[in-house]
Amino acid sequence: FLPLFHKALDAPNPEDTKAGGFSNQAGNRIIHICTTLQRLIYEYVSRSLFKADRLMFGLHLVHTMCPKLFSDNEWEVFIGRIVATGESGDNGEYPSWAAPDRKAAFNLLQSTLPRVVQTMDLRGDNDAWLAWGRSSRCEQEFPARAAKNATAFQRLLFVQALRPDRLETAMALFVAEAINVQSVVGGSPNLANVYQQDTTPEQPILLIVTPGADPSQELEGLALKTIGSANCRQLAMGQGQSDVALANLREAAAAGQWLCLKNMHLATSWLPTLEKELVALKPLP
Repeated sequence: FLPLFHKALDAPNPEDTKAGGFSNQAGNRIIHICTTLQRLIYEYVSRSLFKADRLMFGLHLVHTMCPKLFSDNEWEVFIGRIVATGESGDNGEYPSWAAPDRKAAFNLLQSTLPRVVQTMDLRGDNDAWLAWGRSSRCEQEFPARAAKNATAFQRLLFVQALRPDRLETAMALFVAEAINVQSVVGGSPNLANVYQQDTTPEQPILLIVTPGADPSQELEGLALKTIGSANCRQLAMGQGQSDVALANLREAAAAGQWLCLKNMHLATSWLPTLEKELVALKPLP
């Protein structure tokens, strides 16, 4: 965590650039550090997650680190912790442009969070809401009054109730805006970027792969461009390879070489020994 924190401290503040120097407002500086740290945490952790799981992680991260974005009971309604009791009947306000099968979800939202429905002002501009109900980008095309008065999460709740076909995209938009990232899903990690931006001689890189995926070729290509293929060692772990791995690790550290240990899942009981060795090593910078 400390490297991330130091990286957040060192991150340039756009407001400082505009002002031509460091901002004198401590509050703005702290806000910038906090938002940068949130983004860095998300980016670092999401690297180790499948793409399908990154959005869920992002939602829980925002809920935990940005509680001011959520009013009372909004999160509980969103995750289904508050359900219909059978007492929330039709009060005649269900919009005519909405799909009939979403009536129960709308009534639940109206009975548990009436302020959300009131903020949307469904009777204010029927034509705009009719267009919203048909839009292929409804999460970005709320009528002006709703976009201005409703919070980002309240708009997400409304999409969940009436336009579930756009819910995943709306969730991704909410998370991206909350933690200031361009994309929640992102792309596959690039070894060259990880090596240049986020590693030190004392900090190893753990590559978690799935069946059929093999980063060896990408690693070899990076090694060829960076230190030369002769300076990149590879060793497949297995029975009796622990001492060989330690010897290779010490030699590689002394010579400034890379060492790739494969099949680490076969040597999990040896990992504490490896960790102690890494702490004790004094690698060549």
